[in-house]
Amino acid sequence: MILSVDIGTSATKAVLFDADLNQVAIVRKYYPIHAPHKGWSEQEPEVIFDAVLGAIREITESLPEGSRIFGVSFSSQLYSVLAVNADGQALTNSLTWSDTRSADIAQATSQHPEAQGIYQRTGCPIDAIYPLAKIQWLKENVELPENTKFISIKEYVIFRLVGQLVVDWSVASATGLFDIKKHRWDETALSLLDITPTHLSELVPPRYIFTKWNQEIIDLIDTIPIR
Repeated sequence: MILSVDIGTSATKAVLFDADLNQVAIVRKYYPIHAPHKGWSEQEPEVIFDAVLGAIREITESLPEGSRIFGVSFSSQLYSVLAVNADGQALTNSLTWSDTRSADIAQATSQHPEAQGIYQRTGCPIDAIYPLAKIQWLKENVELPENTKFISIKEYVIFRLVGQLVVDWSVASATGLFDIKKHRWDETALSLLDITPTHLSELVPPRYIFTKWNQEIIDLIDTIPIR
């Protein structure tokens, strides 16, 4: 069996497929979006992580007898961003794609002489939807340590599961910070935010394979027959 986990905006969806890609089972775990102010749209990282674990646990109850999960794939909503410390602990909620609190920052940044070049290299226009503007808002409005990293909700979940802080090219391409041709962080975009690659995750191809779970996760899901 293959397990596909999608970390969506309103819910995490886990889908179990057999070797012929026939759907065997599907589970959804819902969570709220918080909007304490106009233009804000944020979610609690821990709530989403718990939903991912819950979906994995529940769907494995649908495994046919004698079957095993050969692999687990992950996808997620785009444009999300949250701040974490050096240990990967969340310092803020996750700002979703629909969060527009950084609209004024995006508008001002779009007038920068380098804005068009960033757009051409990253494929992302300067807009409030992209983490480029959201990160600047966080830096200006939240007291954060110098070693803060800015990551997506997918990166947060993956880190909690396997202990590696990485981002695939696909998710990175929706940040406004990633050179889509050279497959590296765009130096000019990062300089606008006064950050370096150390403040972001390690870049990996979309088909990057993890081979080991965190021990904490193994203890939580040790009854799940994952190969």
